[in-house]
Amino acid sequence: MDNQNSAAARLIYRALNLSATPANDVEYRELLARYRASPELQQILAQIAEGMELMVLDVSERGLIIAPARKESRFSIRLGDLRKNLSEDQRVALALSFLAICAVFYPTTALIEDDSRFPMPATLAMFRDTLTGLSGRMNALEDSGNYSREELRPGWSYIHSLPTSIPQADRASPNSIEGLVRMALNYLIEYGLVNNVGAQDEGEAVEYTATHRLRIQLRERTLPRLFDYVRSGATA
Repeated sequence: MDNQNSAAARLIYRALNLSATPANDVEYRELLARYRASPELQQILAQIAEGMELMVLDVSERGLIIAPARKESRFSIRLGDLRKNLSEDQRVALALSFLAICAVFYPTTALIEDDSRFPMPATLAMFRDTLTGLSGRMNALEDSGNYSREELRPGWSYIHSLPTSIPQADRASPNSIEGLVRMALNYLIEYGLVNNVGAQDEGEAVEYTATHRLRIQLRERTLPRLFDYVRSGATA
């Protein structure tokens, strides 16, 4: 039993390491194989995770994906925790940036649900244009009297007021649409949800790819109505 307890704790530890994958971590791969073959280990891990206010979202050969069981969990990440100096409208705009990026990777629900299909790589320009189109659509809905999502108004209104980019400025900041997208991408990369695959040749656009962790987070945790709304705005 003690050996099983230790294995469960070690597997949770590996799962919390966002840079670790079974492909590049022998211990992680072995622990994952034990977990998938042992109902006892699965039960022990679930109990330990519950005590840590965590829950298992998915398990596959790609790894164990766990997440906070409730928003008050010590492991929860709140938008306000990301940038303390952001105003309310900038925080909502950053949230819309996250969702616009996800909508580019996953333009259909079928793509999210099918683990055998992988989203195509995307560029900063694709995310920027999607976010621009989203804010424009929301603005048009308000002008027509059909807008009903007041909680998003500070964000899209702020985005709508921004320049697309600032000349000679390529850093992440809330002062342009590209800067907002860069901020969102940096956070998604930091938390293991997106990979930066880099440019192959000088002058070529950097590409980004979605990780399996992002798919699971969207499928299991993201508010479906909000994501569907943002995705429909991206493709309208």
